[in-house]
Amino acid sequence: MAAVDVPPRLHTNEDFSLGITLESNASQTVRLRAFADGALIADQDAALAPGTNAFALGLRAGAAGFTRFRVQIEPAEDTYFQNNTLSAF
Repeated sequence: MAAVDVPPRLHTNEDFSLGITLESNASQTVRLRAFADGALIADQDAALAPGTNAFALGLRAGAAGFTRFRVQIEPAEDTYFQNNTLSAF
């Protein structure tokens, strides 16, 4: 995983995109899961091409306060599992 991007400031019920950037050495499909404060908010397959791959999840801001987002991938083939999770808030 290369990056997880969240807008620095949101209002309650504001629509926003959670940006996800992944790097891959090969074409493959991965399982992509996103969590907000530990709750699963997305669980889907993502097709990766060699190089940089960008995805955006459309979300809506919840109650006021900080929210911690965590994105996790499960690739079928992996050379370095330590980079399969990344967080942002």
